[in-house]
Amino acid sequence: MNTEQAYAETDRITRETARNFAWGIRVLPGPKRRAIAALYAFARRVDDLADQEEPARAELEAWRAAAEALPASQDGDAILVALADAMSRYPIPAESLVDLVDGALMDCDRNRYESWDELREYCRRVAGAVGVACAAVYELSRFRVSEQEIASGQPGPGWRPLMEHQAVRADALMRKGLELLPLLDRRSALCVRTFAGIYRGLLVQMRGRSYDVFSEAPHLSTVEKMRAVVAL
Repeated sequence: MNTEQAYAETDRITRETARNFAWGIRVLPGPKRRAIAALYAFARRVDDLADQEEPARAELEAWRAAAEALPASQDGDAILVALADAMSRYPIPAESLVDLVDGALMDCDRNRYESWDELREYCRRVAGAVGVACAAVYELSRFRVSEQEIASGQPGPGWRPLMEHQAVRADALMRKGLELLPLLDRRSALCVRTFAGIYRGLLVQMRGRSYDVFSEAPHLSTVEKMRAVVAL
C-alpha cells in the first residue's frame, strides 16, 4: 500500500466516524490535515478495540508494539503507513501514541476511578475530550447517581448537578488550554479554536436541555457550528 492510498483511507475513516472533527480540520493546510486525520484514525482504531464487549487486549498490545516502532516504515495497515509518513514530516512523538494505547489498555482492566488524580492520569493517556466525557461515570457516588440509572437512560435528580459539575470543570480546562493558542501558527490555532468552539457549542446545547443526552444525542448544524466558533 502506498502513502496516497493510506492517507485516502485515514481521510475516509475521519469523515465517516468523526464529522465534527473532520469539519474542524478543514481549515488546515493539506499536509497537516492528512497528518491529523491519520492520528485520529489511529486513535479511533485503538478506542474501538478497547470498546469491544470483550476488549481485544492482544490486538491492543500489537498496536502498542507498532506505535513503538514508528516512524519506521510500515507496509501493511493503512493507518500505520499514513502515520509513518506523517511522523517523517512532523515531530510527532511515538510516546504519545504509546500512551494512547496504554490508556485503552487501562479500559480493559477497569471501568471506574476513585479520585480525580487517578482520572487525570487516564485523561493524560487519552484524548482530553474522551476523558472529560468519561468523568460523568467515574465520579458518581458524590452525586448519588448509579451506573444502573445511566445504563437505563433514566438517571435520578443527581444527574443534572453531576453533569453541571463536570461541565464547569470541562469549560475551565478548555479555557486553560486555549491560553496556548498564541504558541501556534495562525492556521493551526484556528483549527484548535474550531474544535474548542464546536465542543463548547455542544456543551451549551446540553446545558440548555438540562443534560438530557438520552432522548436525543447532542448535535450542531453547520450554521450552529459556525456560530459556536465565532462565539468562543
